[in-house]
Amino acid sequence: MKQGEIGVEWIFFIKDDEGNPFDLTDADKVKLMLKRESTTYERTCTIVDAGKGKVKYVLTSEDLAKPGVYAFHLVITYTNGTIIKTNICREYVEDSLEAE
Repeated sequence: MKQGEIGVEWIFFIKDDEGNPFDLTDADKVKLMLKRESTTYERTCTIVDAGKGKVKYVLTSEDLAKPGVYAFHLVITYTNGTIIKTNICREYVEDSLEAE
């Protein structure tokens, strides 16, 4: 990933502990929690295929504004109030070589 990427789709296939697709049929919303250093961003994902646990998020200009290590996970909220959080992942965002 590069600093300043915009419009890139992050596609997530959410799976249970056994590797099966996580059913999002009754999910009310899925949020992407993205953190760099002490700043946390909350973004709304789109459920693409609820039965396959597929969601997406499209990067904005604010999301990868600085290089460094980013931590993220998804938070699934169901219509009955149940909240499930995925494992935390970490990715390194490289510097952009273009002049600002």
